[in-house]
Amino acid sequence: MDKTQFLDIIGKYTYDKANGTYNYQYCPICGAYERLKIDDSGGWLCDCTGGEKKTLLDLKQEFLKKYPARKDVAELIVEKETPTSFINMGEIQRQENIRVISTGFETIDNMTGGFQSGSLFVITGKRGEGKSTFAGQLALNAVEQGKKVCFYSGELSSFMFQNWIYTQAAGNNNVESVPDVLGMPRWQVKPEAANKIASWLDGKLWLYDNRYAEANNKSNVIKGLKKAKVELGCELFFVDNLMTAYAGNDGERDFYRAQSKFVIELVNFASEYNVCVVLIAHPKKSYTDDINDNVSGSADITNLASVVIGVRRSTSADITSETDAILTIGKNRLYGTTGAVGLCYDSTCRQLSEQGKKPSGYSW
Repeated sequence: MDKTQFLDIIGKYTYDKANGTYNYQYCPICGAYERLKIDDSGGWLCDCTGGEKKTLLDLKQEFLKKYPARKDVAELIVEKETPTSFINMGEIQRQENIRVISTGFETIDNMTGGFQSGSLFVITGKRGEGKSTFAGQLALNAVEQGKKVCFYSGELSSFMFQNWIYTQAAGNNNVESVPDVLGMPRWQVKPEAANKIASWLDGKLWLYDNRYAEANNKSNVIKGLKKAKVELGCELFFVDNLMTAYAGNDGERDFYRAQSKFVIELVNFASEYNVCVVLIAHPKKSYTDDINDNVSGSADITNLASVVIGVRRSTSADITSETDAILTIGKNRLYGTTGAVGLCYDSTCRQLSEQGKKPSGYSW
């Protein structure tokens, strides 16, 4: 409300600093003498309100009823603006544009609700214990749902990535044992299956090429992810190996600060572009039972994540001797459910599956 203009028009007043009210000589609605009070919170009281506090919108409507020709004055009666940085919880509308992508693992979906747009998932685990294998299968499961996926791998060349992904997509019925140059048997995708997989993945799974100059620079990684969203239509993003993602001569001496900044940028990217980002992070050398504390680097990595998942090989003390890997959900911000899931591993096609359930099958 433009107090100077409006207050002068409707009458003389005094300001009660102790109570934060403007006390008028008369009410412009009923004419009562020295009864109208307008406070700083945007409410007014008078004899004509029956002792009930009314809003400034009510005052505007009543004023127009009595003075229909004075719209110019009525327009000066506006609600007090909400202070900057404060959100009225009563006015928040339920988000309707949240997209959910299934992980392809029923138990994990039941616990986490799947990959929700605007969120950051963190996958961690010791080197060689299955975190990248798990991530690759999650990417393929999203493609099976018709989603476009972007994968940044700071460790694998495009050839190695293709071989790994194609083997997972093929399944154990479409691989064959072929001797390598040293005569050792290796599992490879059958040629006819590889051609079909190529067609199936065409335009759906994109690898961010880190061969280009400065591609490993963290700012360029973010730029690349944004391009994949805007120009390629990707909805699910994997950043495999946090270490390489922000390596480079960026002039930042504080290693952990650089990590934090990069993770914050990932979270902002997920929120702004309404996508889900999955970050694969290395663990600390000293491993504990708390998955969240095991992630190497800044605490912001797990603090900012919606879901934190740990992957490791099974031991004799785990669920049953039939499981090959244990997946532990250590943080679940949205639903709060945490716990462990036993997984079986098929080495011929590098696929993981829940105990007692068939491995993923793809429609290529």
